[in-house]
Amino acid sequence: MYTTRPSQYTLLRPAMGVYMIGAKGGGMQVRSTRRAFGGVKFRHCYKDYKVDPFFKYRRIPPPPQPSLTAPPPPPPPQPPQQPMASQLLEHNRFLESEVNRLKSVLIAEQGAKQIEIQRNQMINNEMRNVTMQRENFSKRCNQMMNERRQLIDKQTELANKVSTLDAENRTLREEKTSGEQSVEAKNEVRK
Repeated sequence: MYTTRPSQYTLLRPAMGVYMIGAKGGGMQVRSTRRAFGGVKFRHCYKDYKVDPFFKYRRIPPPPQPSLTAPPPPPPPQPPQQPMASQLLEHNRFLESEVNRLKSVLIAEQGAKQIEIQRNQMINNEMRNVTMQRENFSKRCNQMMNERRQLIDKQTELANKVSTLDAENRTLREEKTSGEQSVEAKNEVRK
């Protein structure tokens, strides 16, 4: 024996073998009987049904589940927690160590930059010295080339003088030989 409850309804027809016997607790009690042809007794649960004035049954929909229809309510806002003195001191020490580390890194970078600047200056000085030495060597090379050309010219001139002297020497020898021959011929004639 079951009792219905009031809610929003949908019109339905009464089931076979069900009859109403009276009201109880604001609802209607329903019993099951044997069916006319099957001879089997069915017990129908009609706790979700209610009888309207026209003796028709209305179905009560199941209550909505809040977990499926609406998102869970947000947690209540918590007041902001104030940091403790030990946390502040630890954070302050961390910040000081970070500042010291960054200062040391900056000093190291500045030192490396200064070393690079000095190396660049030394390299520039060496390049200037090498450039000056190259200019001096080029000047010396030009001077030596000029001296070589002068020596070649002198050598050519001396070779020309030697060849002329050789020609003159040959001429003088020929003249000497012809003179001696003429003198010998004269001496032979006198004898």
